[in-house]
Amino acid sequence: MGRMRRSGILVGIVALACSAACTLALDLDGLSRPEAADGQAPAPVVDSGATTDAPDSDASDASDASPLCGAPNTHFCSDFDGVELSSLPLTVRNGTITLDSMVSRSPPTSLVAATEPPSTGLTYAGLDVRPGRAAATLHVAADLLVLDNVNDYVEVIAVLYSSGSSSCDIYVILQDGEWRGNAGCPARDNAVRIAPAPMGEWSHVEVDVDGVGGTVTMTVGSAKLDLPLGASFADSDLRVFAPIYWAREGGGKTRIALDNFVVRD
Repeated sequence: MGRMRRSGILVGIVALACSAACTLALDLDGLSRPEAADGQAPAPVVDSGATTDAPDSDASDASDASPLCGAPNTHFCSDFDGVELSSLPLTVRNGTITLDSMVSRSPPTSLVAATEPPSTGLTYAGLDVRPGRAAATLHVAADLLVLDNVNDYVEVIAVLYSSGSSSCDIYVILQDGEWRGNAGCPARDNAVRIAPAPMGEWSHVEVDVDGVGGTVTMTVGSAKLDLPLGASFADSDLRVFAPIYWAREGGGKTRIALDNFVVRD
């Protein structure tokens, strides 16, 4: 099924090549995803004791000192061990975020986001990393565990570039028991299958963007999906969100654990 925007317009789950004039983007209309109605970024929201306001400092300040985080040009990196929620750049609406010691890919702790969308309105819960200007390349890596899901459409990882009025989005999507990929300017109404997303099993997911060649590669384990974008991303603003960027209105509850999350050039 195509996803439903708050405005009633179907929004993207298909890989579509971007035109050469396109640069990658933040949001399609400021209504269907974590943006306020006036297009401004939302302040971190505390729902049901979910989280506290994110700090004012750059997101990289929340990165930990584990070997996972030793690469240069790292914007954010954490295995969520020994960190406080208040140190993380969190944004939540109609959901909760916790640090969970009962489930992790690299013990002892992972970050768990949970949502149960109402019939109308936005729903999101996760890390909102905003490095500023994009570099020529981008690497995003995450270990993801689907703990509970009855929603038929959830954007799990969002990589969003914007430059003026131009926009393109890259998504890793949880849909019908599969990890699917979508990219476009804007993204459209079909997703491309990457790999199964079995409940209760960890999946290692990576997104690699080539801003010079205008391509994106998504991998889940050994499965790989290449999508053309046909755009130059120089001088674009970058935003990366995980693990629940958008969940379909009224679609039911979702719980996803996130561990070993890395955003770097």
